[in-house]
Amino acid sequence: MMSLEQFREWFKRIDTNGDGRISKQELEEALRKLGIWFPRWRARRANDHSDKNHNGLVDGDLEIIELLEYVKKRWGIDIP
Repeated sequence: MMSLEQFREWFKRIDTNGDGRISKQELEEALRKLGIWFPRWRARRANDHSDKNHNGLVDGDLEIIELLEYVKKRWGIDIP
């Protein structure tokens, strides 16, 4: 599992527009950069699962942790 500092660095890297949130498009691009090619619906499903306030974005610590856990559990990917 990654440390809090590692997580913050990962989040900054995938938050390409710097708004402090992860959009579906940013998540898709982050997965591609990790060498993971999934259909868009899989990235959307991960985003939808993690988006607890239903604003279309993964934002806030709880949603981000939910996303990391989803990716690890469903796809067997441990974010570096």
